[in-house]
Amino acid sequence: MTTKVSATPATRSPAPLKAPDVVSSPQSPPSGAGVPATLQNASTALAVPLDLMATLAAAAKDVAAAERPSISKISLRAGVMSYAGSPVVGNAMNVVALAAVFRNVYYKDRFDPNNIQNPSCFAIGLTDKAIAPHENVAEPQAETCAVCHKHEWGSDPNGGRGKACKEGRRLILIPEDALLEPEKLSKSEMAIMDLPVTSVKNWANTVNQIATGSNLPFWAVVLRVEVRPDPKTQFKVLFSHVRDVADPALLTALMARADVAQQVGLTSYDETALTNSPVAEPREANKKF
Repeated sequence: MTTKVSATPATRSPAPLKAPDVVSSPQSPPSGAGVPATLQNASTALAVPLDLMATLAAAAKDVAAAERPSISKISLRAGVMSYAGSPVVGNAMNVVALAAVFRNVYYKDRFDPNNIQNPSCFAIGLTDKAIAPHENVAEPQAETCAVCHKHEWGSDPNGGRGKACKEGRRLILIPEDALLEPEKLSKSEMAIMDLPVTSVKNWANTVNQIATGSNLPFWAVVLRVEVRPDPKTQFKVLFSHVRDVADPALLTALMARADVAQQVGLTSYDETALTNSPVAEPREANKKF
């Protein structure tokens, strides 16, 4: 269940907030994206042979695989929210979720907190439709997740009705204070938060309430993220809608930043490198990741 948190009452128009018309949505292709044989810049468009475009696309793919964006992870291990090895004070923080991608993960061995391993098979996508093992997976368990036996109910090796492959969400977050000014937002530090399957419903309910209640995408609001104990699943991640972002300049910057974050979310990372070692001193939330 989610709640709406608001420090001061505010009158909200039923019409959706809109950024300047010159800015496109992160889901919309940039100008010229539908014409693969054209390179565009601010002043001119140049025709390029299709075979050269294919070569450039392949080179870009290789570069993206070799030079992954620098990003850290907000850990939720054992129900303790931590960043850079430091527990977050209050086990909660205010953030903007720039992107959310579907993430299916299968480990053939039991989880060992002292020996973190990369998943045996994983898939990431913008939706759960036609999602398939990532190209970096050495031993894909099936051609697609839809036909994978590890993705069937009752396949959990620990017993029960669960699946051996866990369906989570990967969120790309920035701290609330990144909204202090558009220039700061464009350079704000992003961090990954991987939601366990037991908290996915909380996320889905929250973003749907924001979409229907405020007519806004989730990246246009500030969210409170909290980790709380749960008797059945050890812990759950809860979300609440703190406030809308109403500044047009910030909304414009958020749309541009969300486009980058979406690609970050779809990037394959070394999970062992993202894992933080615990330390004792708590870290203040909402100031900086």
